[in-house]
Amino acid sequence: MTIQTNSINKRASIFTLDPGFQGPYTTWHTGIIQGTDDTFEHTYAGTVFQQMLQTGEITAPLQPAFLVTLSATLTDVVGNGNTYYIPFDTKVFDPNNDYLTSTHTFYPPVTGKYVLFGNVHYKSNSGGGDYMRISIDTSNREYEAITLPTNERLPGFYGPNDVISIAFSVFADMDICDGATLRAYASGGNGVDDILGGDCYTWFAGYLAV
Repeated sequence: MTIQTNSINKRASIFTLDPGFQGPYTTWHTGIIQGTDDTFEHTYAGTVFQQMLQTGEITAPLQPAFLVTLSATLTDVVGNGNTYYIPFDTKVFDPNNDYLTSTHTFYPPVTGKYVLFGNVHYKSNSGGGDYMRISIDTSNREYEAITLPTNERLPGFYGPNDVISIAFSVFADMDICDGATLRAYASGGNGVDDILGGDCYTWFAGYLAV
């Protein structure tokens, strides 16, 4: 390991690690970025993975985090007792590409504790079953949200547009490369309930906490 210090103002330091015979030459850098009001950063092979500002904020640009939404409303997809895995197709952010729209699944890149959020906007039509719920499914366990009556069971529960939102969050233990999906369910109808699309309606999000 070598340590270099800027000889002019003693502000910027570089730590270079050489793994020797174990692999190719590898460089880590840590130190003050000159001309940026004392921003301290850690980089690896030129990629910034953590920055600390003099005002106290710490950012980690590559920390696992994602937010995905539906681009359009899905019509007649729940309400007949089927479990429907919501095919989120629009990424708002996902710096590590941990959510795959091809499988509609979030794959954690490291083992840890993850905070996961889900929100589903239902349009519950007459004939759409008895009750509805959403759940977040991981490889370790299933987390189920509150169950609500449908328009078929309790029409007075709904507003003029027959739309209701179910939202919840979980603190989940996940292993590397496990999967997490968001699914919707409504029992005992003829499959005429809709899931509303759009950025502010139905979405799925999460991040690595510890």
